[in-house]
Amino acid sequence: MAESESQEENYYNEGKMVENFNMDMEELLDEMEKLTVRAAWMAYDYVAIQTNPGPYNAMQHLEDAFLMCKEQMEKKWQEVLLESRALWAETSRSSIQICNCQQKVEAAVGWSLFYKGNQDNLE
Repeated sequence: MAESESQEENYYNEGKMVENFNMDMEELLDEMEKLTVRAAWMAYDYVAIQTNPGPYNAMQHLEDAFLMCKEQMEKKWQEVLLESRALWAETSRSSIQICNCQQKVEAAVGWSLFYKGNQDNLE
């Protein structure tokens, strides 16, 4: 009985191993197909560049222009970011000053009301 269970388990494990092997082989085949397509396109591009370098040179020029533009945009973005941080800091300072003034006014009004109330009691 134990021997038949062991045989069934071995059979099950072998089946799983074959299934896993098949899945791995399919994944490898897919990867190989992708690599083959990439290699074919690289060969095509190489032949196209060798026979007519004009489009390649134009693409290089466009890429260089794009990279220069991107660099300038990043610099501008950093400047805008720094300006906005400075503006935010200035706004925060102004808000704090306004709050401090408001607290002083409230305190002065409170004291004047307190003083007026005490004067009414004295009369």
